[in-house]
Amino acid sequence: MGPTGEAHVHQDKLNINIYKGEDELICDDGGGQYELTAYRTYGVSAADHNTILVDGLLQRRTGPCISESPIDARWISNDVFDYAKSCYDGEFGVLPLTKEEAEKPLSRPAKHVRELRFYKPDFFCVYDTLSSLDGKSHTYEMRLHLETQNMERVPEIPGAWMSDYGLNYDILIVPLYPDELVSECLCGVGTPPMAGWYVARGDKQLHKSSTLTMTIAGVNDCRFGTLLFPIRRGESLPEIRKTGTDVFRVCWHGGDYTVELSNLAK
Repeated sequence: MGPTGEAHVHQDKLNINIYKGEDELICDDGGGQYELTAYRTYGVSAADHNTILVDGLLQRRTGPCISESPIDARWISNDVFDYAKSCYDGEFGVLPLTKEEAEKPLSRPAKHVRELRFYKPDFFCVYDTLSSLDGKSHTYEMRLHLETQNMERVPEIPGAWMSDYGLNYDILIVPLYPDELVSECLCGVGTPPMAGWYVARGDKQLHKSSTLTMTIAGVNDCRFGTLLFPIRRGESLPEIRKTGTDVFRVCWHGGDYTVELSNLAK
């Protein structure tokens, strides 16, 4: 939730990574080898981070690169949960693959607020709310990136997807409002804003991966509620049931959890 930094300069505000042990399950590839390519431009952009695009436009922050004072992350940590909250209300623009695209005017179509809660020790809840700033309806696209091309739908849970990493753990991705969105998994898409590439650093090479998109179109305001479960292949799935307005009950690993989206900090 901080600024871009003077040297790092990734357009990645509200980005998240999720690990289970040594397994990176929701990934940030690092943005490449500092080469001058379209993949490098994509790799440092919001399109290659785990955040939200508006009308196909992505974060294009032009504000201060460093912070002059501490940033309030609304951070709470105790024996039961960890919690943080922040927002992005800066500029949006196209993926700047050419000089002309880099110079196109920017806009502020919407505000994105993200809350994250870790229900110790089992799973995460990501709650995103989008509000139109220009009074118009928009298309909101949430992106999650995974370093695998093996993704499958989970018929037992409406709207859910599961990775197949072949590692110790996979990740189960569960949208809490599946009827309000359209989801698809993209691999190796070269058309801007691009999707499904792992722009590698170090000993790795550029390769195809998965970008899971969840899209809500034609609305002024909307919300995404998403549960993320690190899970072993073949392990029993969590039981998830809606019990009230924006309230869900999750039973898993012998635990009984209440997910109250309007009250995640409590």
